[in-house]
Amino acid sequence: MLLAGDVTPKWFTEMTEAVTFSEISAICERAVTIGMRDQEPDIMTLSRGDLKDAYADFECKQLFADDIESSPAFQ
Repeated sequence: MLLAGDVTPKWFTEMTEAVTFSEISAICERAVTIGMRDQEPDIMTLSRGDLKDAYADFECKQLFADDIESSPAFQ
């Protein structure tokens, strides 16, 4: 999967500074689900907005909640 040009390792590291590897993995998986809602799968790029939304779900302890809408691609 491609990352948008403004998603840099430094930016992502700063955003997830106090997060474990398994949590980072879950945040990234959630970001993919969020990103797939608005894009065609064959040209998808992961944006800062997708990652920020996924991190917000993590901060609200909703990352693993059952009531979060899944991507149409996985339905």
